[in-house]
Amino acid sequence: DLFDEAVRNHGLGPVMAQHPGFYYKQASDYTMERRRIAGKECREAGEVFSGTIDTSGVIYIGQRPWRIGYKEGQSCSPEDQQEGLFQLQAQEGRAQYSWFIVHALSSAITHFNKHRSPRMRETLRLQLGQEYVHSGDYAKALSVLGHSMDEFRHSQWWSFLVTSLKWALRCAYSTAQVEDYFTLAIELIGTRYDGDSVERSRIQANLNRIISNEVPHAEPGCTDEEVAKAMAMWSAGIDARWSEERIVTQPSIHVGDPQSNTFTVLVSLLATFVECKAQFTRSSFYSDEALELKVFLRSSAPEPIKFSKLEVTFANEAYPPISTVAKSSGDSDSDDDGCSDLCLRPGEVFEHTFRFLAPDSLLKSSDLLDNIELASTQLHLGSPVTSCCAILKWSPAASDMALSVLASTNHQLVDMWGTSSGRGPSRYQLWNNIPVCPVASLVNREGALHLGFSHLPPALVKEFYPVTLTIRNDEAHTVSALKVTVSFREEAMVESSHLCLDSPCVQENNTGSLQIDVPDMLAGSEVTHTIYLQCQQVCKRTLVVMANYGMTIPAAVGDGDRYLLFQN
Repeated sequence: DLFDEAVRNHGLGPVMAQHPGFYYKQASDYTMERRRIAGKECREAGEVFSGTIDTSGVIYIGQRPWRIGYKEGQSCSPEDQQEGLFQLQAQEGRAQYSWFIVHALSSAITHFNKHRSPRMRETLRLQLGQEYVHSGDYAKALSVLGHSMDEFRHSQWWSFLVTSLKWALRCAYSTAQVEDYFTLAIELIGTRYDGDSVERSRIQANLNRIISNEVPHAEPGCTDEEVAKAMAMWSAGIDARWSEERIVTQPSIHVGDPQSNTFTVLVSLLATFVECKAQFTRSSFYSDEALELKVFLRSSAPEPIKFSKLEVTFANEAYPPISTVAKSSGDSDSDDDGCSDLCLRPGEVFEHTFRFLAPDSLLKSSDLLDNIELASTQLHLGSPVTSCCAILKWSPAASDMALSVLASTNHQLVDMWGTSSGRGPSRYQLWNNIPVCPVASLVNREGALHLGFSHLPPALVKEFYPVTLTIRNDEAHTVSALKVTVSFREEAMVESSHLCLDSPCVQENNTGSLQIDVPDMLAGSEVTHTIYLQCQQVCKRTLVVMANYGMTIPAAVGDGDRYLLFQN
């Protein structure tokens, strides 16, 4: 208030380096230091003496209560003084400082935000989250740390991000938040975590326990009381998700509700241990061939991890989702049955190719077809039927933003994945060289039907001039529903010209075009028609021939046939 009044009435100019936020921050720092000293020096006094001091007779701040009533220069009893000191130390050791620290940090954050100091604001927000953890308010701490982590990712403050993740992971464990714990853990087991491999392996083991519907091990820093409460909440949550379980096939297998056991994590903007890239093998595909989409995955986890399903969805609703499931131990090495080895090993690039067909609903038109755009790539960990299932979801739009942010820090991964020794590119370089292409176009290929003209010029005015049209099927299959249209390129010549088929005649209704229905043609067969052209005046005429037909061909993927439309 004094600062605002000075700005408003006395001309003080507020700048980033002069505002009350610094004083609130300093007050919180001093209070934290006071709490640290009190906890170190006054712990023994609190254990020895648990009484309280009567301060009703104290007039001045800092006055010793046990000296009241003594004259100047007169000393009090050593026993009273010793007892008073013990009382003060015990009272200091039991004092609660968190409420003042939270208030001071909150006020400091408000001022730094007002004076546009985002980095200082997020640094103080991290301290505020730590203070909420110290006071036992884990829900608020998780909320505050979540906001700061978004800013740390965007600003590439990886050390601050890792610190926030550690504190938030402890909060998620203490409150038994399954989805929050999983989301935080998949970032911490990545290579940006500066901890040793043992700690990362411990976090990955906790992930596996969560997927298996087991209580994770306690996080470092938790007291015995916190661990006991957390284990009770984790057990209650697991029992609640499986309260309506049912027994199937074998008496020892229990099946829960798939919806309650499944959660989705949007990982496009997170620095997770799994990276994903997807690309169509070509920018355009013909309607009679299979579309190919390659998905590349790379894991930086300390241990191998096996996923249960890889699924791809598209922006166009006409395309159904496509997926591949993990092989069981008895499956063969071939992935023709829709199964694949979804085990990701540290540092290795996993590649899977999807081959699928365009839906029949898009093939009813012979015009240019719609684009196909990748909407999301989803990686399933666990099964929603027999265990907990987490779905890691990437979207191309968000992934492009994340790639631009994370690309400058990929040098941190070289040490783990190996550097180039002059014999070829490293794994890190190979991954960066994989392009991302989430969009492709679907077009009809040009028909292989041969259309040929033959005639003997010149043509006289008002003569029925014969033109021979030859149709030959150069396709590999039988052509059906063939319609051939003959017309003039010059629209102005329609009224002074006539077209007729196989025999010369004058049409009453001159439309300027001629449509020929041709029966089914076997592969390699040929049909000939004679078109008669009559012109009423001297001028150059140009004939245009267009053929539309259908053809039944074997499907490029799977069994069965497909009926496609073509145009010449």
